[in-house]
Amino acid sequence: EELAHRGFTLENLLNLTQKLLQAEVMPDFCPHRSTTNDVVRQAIIPLSRVPGMRGCAMATIWNEAEGRHEGRLADRMVT
Repeated sequence: EELAHRGFTLENLLNLTQKLLQAEVMPDFCPHRSTTNDVVRQAIIPLSRVPGMRGCAMATIWNEAEGRHEGRLADRMVT
């Protein structure tokens, strides 16, 4: 149930992409060389850390910032 409510908006994803391309969250990001592992370790994990906790899903951070404490069901699954 909890995993099913980890959807997020395209806007959230595009904002993250913009931050990556503008070197706001991962200064050495290169869309042609950076791997998924690089992005997860150097951008997603640091952005999803919650002070005093270990961290949580990036979708949870985004949804709670929008006041959606119950999460969001995804309309589409993209891999």
